[in-house]
Amino acid sequence: MMGNKQSAEKSDSQPALQGKEAVYVMKHPGHCTGMFWRPNPQDSKQKQIGGDDWPRNQSRLIGTKQTLGGQDWLEVTSWVQAGKQQWSVGCEGLWMPFEQGGLLLHEA
Repeated sequence: MMGNKQSAEKSDSQPALQGKEAVYVMKHPGHCTGMFWRPNPQDSKQKQIGGDDWPRNQSRLIGTKQTLGGQDWLEVTSWVQAGKQQWSVGCEGLWMPFEQGGLLLHEA
């Protein structure tokens, strides 16, 4: 999917939450340092915007939690890399499972 990714707009401040959005911190329960973006579980051909890098542990993700096929997913609209201050906003097609060998996304 690397060739299907585009950059998102950047912001120096956390965007305001919209609707049912919440902020989550990524903390992989194993020894992985982060997690690659997943495609839309319902439309794997959806273009990914804003995922030109993969989030590392302690990254903050904003999005809406959805249960699809019995699994909880976060549809990400904005995120900031661990240790950075510049947010990627207006993201599309970026999904993250809530669990990967244990709880991955923790509400901030």
